[in-house]
Amino acid sequence: MLVFFYIFRLRLNIIHKDYLIECVERDYIIEKKAAAKEFEEKKIELRETLISDMEEKRKLIESERHTMELTGDSMEVWFQYM
Repeated sequence: MLVFFYIFRLRLNIIHKDYLIECVERDYIIEKKAAAKEFEEKKIELRETLISDMEEKRKLIESERHTMELTGDSMEVWFQYM
């Protein structure tokens, strides 16, 4: 009778251990998917920010170029960058 309870208890322990392993693996997969999604979102956000910054710089350069054309003194603007 004691051997029966021992074997039963061992089976319960194995089942419990397998259950805990499955829970951890499931949590890992969920967390990994969430991290991949967050990474993609941040990558898109960063790309949009970089594009926006570059467009602002391009507009600024075009504005300065237009100012140079209006004033006709291109050397004055050129020396500002040195």
